Amino acid sequence: MTLSEVLPTVRQLSTSEKLKLIQILAADLETAADIAPLRTRQNLRPADPL
Repeated sequence: MTLSEVLPTVRQLSTSEKLKLIQILAADLETAADIAPLRTRQNLRPADPL
């Protein structure tokens, strides 16, 4: 199944269902062996003051 096939259905999901889908996909990606670990907010440097 391609993204173009799935995307119309995903766009019909409620906001809470979309957030849950994002969590599921992020968890899947985090365990994938072929990508670097996902960066968490704790790993990011705070924005420099203006």
